[in-house]
Amino acid sequence: MGWRGAGRVFLLALVLLLALQTPAAADKKATALPFLSPFRLLDRHALRSIYACSINFRIMYEFSVIRGLALQIDEGVLTLLQRLPGVLRVIPGSLLRLRTTRSWEFLGLVENGRETPAWSSAKLDADTIIGNIDTGVWPESQSFQDDGLGVPTGWRGVCDRGSDPTFRCNK
Repeated sequence: MGWRGAGRVFLLALVLLLALQTPAAADKKATALPFLSPFRLLDRHALRSIYACSINFRIMYEFSVIRGLALQIDEGVLTLLQRLPGVLRVIPGSLLRLRTTRSWEFLGLVENGRETPAWSSAKLDADTIIGNIDTGVWPESQSFQDDGLGVPTGWRGVCDRGSDPTFRCNK
């Protein structure tokens, strides 16, 4: 029967199986990140069969470099998505909530349980927004050190040390 015939039978079975699902399972939305094999393209017919069987199907984002997708689909379709040819892995999405208990101290707004002048002068009734974005990238990190490496042959920049004697130029 070959791959084409077997693939059609698989897709037909998939569509029929999903059509017989209970409505309670079909109502729940799930976000999934399927990662695809670089050696095999995900058959568009297979993706259409998932679309046909999922009330909440939506492609949210395509990750072309890592050959992945961000999909919104019904929860009941997740296991079937994992079984499609060319799908290496499916990672269900999860909602992460911010958990912080020491932000005020970290920002210097509270010391020893008391407001600092920065906090009291913020005029909280004037719609003040305080934000801190931590990218996790730190120039002093081990991953940026180039000890033992010379200056790259094509590098034409200068290293401005300023007035900081501890500064190390990372070319």
